[in-house]
Amino acid sequence: MPTDRPDRAADTTVVLTGATLTVADVEAVARHGAAVRLDDDARDRIQAARDVIDQLVRDGAVVYGVTTGFGDLATTFIDPADAGRLQDNLLMSHAAGVGRPFPREVVRAMLLLRANTLALGHSGCRPLVVDRLIDLLTAGIHPVVPEQGSLGASGDLAPLAHLALPLVGRGEVEVDGDILPARVALDAAGLEPLRLEAKEGLALLNGTQMMSALGALFLADADRLARTASVAAAMSVEALLGTDVAFSAAYQSARAACNAPTTPRATRSRIRTPCAACRRSMARCATRSTSSAACSTSSSMRPPTTRWSSRLEASPTRPRSRPAAAG
Repeated sequence: MPTDRPDRAADTTVVLTGATLTVADVEAVARHGAAVRLDDDARDRIQAARDVIDQLVRDGAVVYGVTTGFGDLATTFIDPADAGRLQDNLLMSHAAGVGRPFPREVVRAMLLLRANTLALGHSGCRPLVVDRLIDLLTAGIHPVVPEQGSLGASGDLAPLAHLALPLVGRGEVEVDGDILPARVALDAAGLEPLRLEAKEGLALLNGTQMMSALGALFLADADRLARTASVAAAMSVEALLGTDVAFSAAYQSARAACNAPTTPRATRSRIRTPCAACRRSMARCATRSTSSAACSTSSSMRPPTTRWSSRLEASPTRPRSRPAAAG
């Protein structure tokens, strides 16, 4: 089998607390195979919430989705002995997605984000459920999740059902590029399928981690693209011996977009910062007590700054608007 799992991010471990996950963390796990572990305090919170669910079941309390059916069956009481089967049925009934499977990186991001949400300790599942989601990431076992089936703001119910099915030994997974029955992959990794208990199917299903996974990865790509475009623009200005006045904050602040100055400011900073080769050349020139001819493209050969552009650079306020033409 091809061994094309994501490469482990060197010396990187993402700790799930439920509140500190970043876009960079999501990308590190989804694309670069960073290790994941559950925070000890988060584990205690999860167990405390689980203790509440267990007590409700023992007391015979009527709690929606825990000791009752769902939807129109909300008035149907579920015997505690059948609570686990109810959760299995919930996953299987909602695993009705269609279309092509999501790429591996999206599925890994979904696993991470779902585990992080459960780490808040509000969902009532056992810590074992979160551990098993992390086990799938560690073992490179990626549930096959069809692209279509989300209900949007009402929840990524179908995608998350497909994501959770392998935990109970059902559905299909991708391992090293091959599609396998989930039970086969779990056996090969030495993992036992979970027997879900009260509330745990609902805890795995009720969320928007498909949308969050796509959004996080798209944001990471967009940020990288914007930074790359800024570097390309700065290099182009240097190569053409251009001026950086066009990137002045005074010009950019006149634009309507509230964040308009950010990229031009970064571009101008890159233009004005000598590259490593130029810095080495300047150091050699200083040692020889000669002029820095090697950096002439960054200084003397660039068109001189005009008096008007100097005023723009020094002015902290945006330029006055041009008066309207006479009718």
